[in-house]
Amino acid sequence: LSTAATQQRKSNFIMISISIGLFGFFGALLLALRMSRDVTHPLSRLLDAVVRMTRGNLDTRVAVDSGGELAELEQGFNDMAGELQSAYTNMQERIEERTRDLARLKEEAEQAKASAELANQAKSQFLAHVSHEIRTPLNGLIGFLGLMGKTHIDNVQQDYLKICETSSQSLLAIINDILDLSKIEAGKLSIECLAFDLGYLIEQCILFYTPSAQSKGLRLILEIDRDMPANLMGDPSRIRQILANLLG
Repeated sequence: LSTAATQQRKSNFIMISISIGLFGFFGALLLALRMSRDVTHPLSRLLDAVVRMTRGNLDTRVAVDSGGELAELEQGFNDMAGELQSAYTNMQERIEERTRDLARLKEEAEQAKASAELANQAKSQFLAHVSHEIRTPLNGLIGFLGLMGKTHIDNVQQDYLKICETSSQSLLAIINDILDLSKIEAGKLSIECLAFDLGYLIEQCILFYTPSAQSKGLRLILEIDRDMPANLMGDPSRIRQILANLLG
């Protein structure tokens, strides 16, 4: 019984099966490559666009040429990039606006500082001029009070004359303090160190405020401790100021 025909059909069937298998494999491979390209290419473009955005290129956009969910992803990326660019632009505008405001405030502060320095200089000049104009006649008044004390006057007039002279000296000290104000601002105020009699200094302050106390129905009585030293070293004008403020 011959088997040649059967073997031939078997060989043909095997060849046909192999051909169909190879055709199906390459077809599936081509289809897989096509689908892979359709998916990976848009993703690669999106990844490249993200990298460019992280480097500061906020105007980066991708072409919406895919289909389905990839197209939605590409469109969403473009929308996000547009919002980021808009927010960055607004932020830059606000920064520039605040910078201009700060520059304007700085200029106004410098102008105010210059005006304050001019006003302070004018004040110092005014105080120096006024104090000089007041001290000139006051020194003459103190001199004539001293000459009057050497004339023949009774004890009551002598006491009144001393009070006038003490008051004039205090007024002169106040005027000198007006000049010291400018020295304080310049940091040049100095405290004198002179020999003075503390008891006599207190007595002068008491005599100065006695008429004011009497007009209010008060009596000023001076009691000096025996152990208090008579001669001290210091600034008598400053101490007189302190005592006058306390008594006043």
